[in-house]
Amino acid sequence: MKKAMILLGLSIITLTVCAQQGATTDNGKRVILNDNGTWKYDSLVVPAPESTEADLATYPTFTKPAGSKALLRSQKTNAGLWYNAALWKKSDNPFSEAAEFTLLTKNSEAFCMVISERIQIPYEMFRDAVITNGKKTTSEFKVLNEEYRNVNGNKIKAITAKATKSGVNFVFTYYLHSSEKGTTQVVVYTSENLYAENKQRFEELLNGFVIIR
Repeated sequence: MKKAMILLGLSIITLTVCAQQGATTDNGKRVILNDNGTWKYDSLVVPAPESTEADLATYPTFTKPAGSKALLRSQKTNAGLWYNAALWKKSDNPFSEAAEFTLLTKNSEAFCMVISERIQIPYEMFRDAVITNGKKTTSEFKVLNEEYRNVNGNKIKAITAKATKSGVNFVFTYYLHSSEKGTTQVVVYTSENLYAENKQRFEELLNGFVIIR
């Protein structure tokens, strides 16, 4: 059962970036992402920046839990993830080549992947990328909640979604961060019937996201 959940979940969560990939932003503009990691608005009119440092202070604020004392440090970006080693174990065999790190609960019923890329992706592109990828790989995909968060002083796009794959219902929560240092996806997931009992554990893990300066 664990292997089936891992494989089904992987086909849904991994966001891949292809050459000349386009997406529609939250404010209706088209963004073109080139294969060299650069991007541009597909319009002569560039919208105003989506947020500023002042806006960050208005987002819901989350901080690293005291029990999260083990650190995963990316070798590709300047991001890291603190986690509670009493609740999560690091897999020596990542579930996917796309994952820099993989964690799972001690009972192997809930999972986390950390995916790091050196390219910068505009925040406005995240929602469309999640939905487009989800609809391509599932029979049903629905965003349940999304918001911007201030996590340890860093801007995060948080998206929770429900998906059905091969008759199995999953719930995912994505923490998405991007800067000139690269893009990091921290994605947690489990089957829908186990999500409620793992929700607090997921939140605590996600809120261990940090930028190492």
